[in-house]
Amino acid sequence: MSERIKIVLSKPRNPDNIGACARAMANFGFRELRLAGIFGPVWDETTGKAETAGSGLTQSEKEQTSGQKRQVVSENESLNFLSLSAKRPFSLTGLTEEKIRAFSKNSAVGAAGIIDSAKTYPSLAAALGDCSLVLGTSSLHRIKPERKILDIRETAEYVRKFSPSANIAVLFGSEKTGLTHEDLSLCHAAINIPTAEEQPSMNLGQSAAIVCYELAGLNAEPRKHGRGKAAEPAVREIETLLKSVCAKLRRKFGEKWGGEYHERIIRQALLDARPNRHAVTIIKKFLG
Repeated sequence: MSERIKIVLSKPRNPDNIGACARAMANFGFRELRLAGIFGPVWDETTGKAETAGSGLTQSEKEQTSGQKRQVVSENESLNFLSLSAKRPFSLTGLTEEKIRAFSKNSAVGAAGIIDSAKTYPSLAAALGDCSLVLGTSSLHRIKPERKILDIRETAEYVRKFSPSANIAVLFGSEKTGLTHEDLSLCHAAINIPTAEEQPSMNLGQSAAIVCYELAGLNAEPRKHGRGKAAEPAVREIETLLKSVCAKLRRKFGEKWGGEYHERIIRQALLDARPNRHAVTIIKKFLG
């Protein structure tokens, strides 16, 4: 189960929080971290800290390595840091492989591998493209999501309703704004961690730790009885169907139909309906 769960951070701003999320993931057996719309300087600082903190490198050596490993993944390409380095060589003059690999974290203690292999994406839709279940997170004090709200304690049971082969994304928003309505429109449901009214918002790393703890219990899969679950469509398949529906609306009823507002309403309806992959294919054929 753990390899199916992807922790996705949308526009994170603080390198220490990225590291804290990576450490929480490592605590509970999750390995895949995805970053969407990340600010370049933030990722450079995160990887720089991860590689040089406590490594015994001199200040000049730290400056030389900081920011040199940055991964950009398009919607059709996914590269890890090692393959990126092979394709786009950078200078590591004076540094041994042993020193470079002697990663020691500040906030990502023991989780160097997670940050090394983290993928970055140009958009949130791209980061979620291969996931069939997307769970957002919200403190509920900034906005009221137009999605089903899950108490954190209900999350594991909700996930069990989906296909055991489905990729699952857990999405966290920026420290400054949280997830927007547009972000949440890509989600099947939103997880809420109940907190005191006078302090409703939690630190990003703390939230990730609590969610990862709850999801870690899914590794003990219950026995399967009866008919197997049909495969759910990935986000990219829902988005393709959505575009077909909106194009049909514009052709039949004019340009005022099928805009952003209608896209959001239809997307939410499709996610709530939970059509399986075969049904999505049939509807696309019907729409022509």
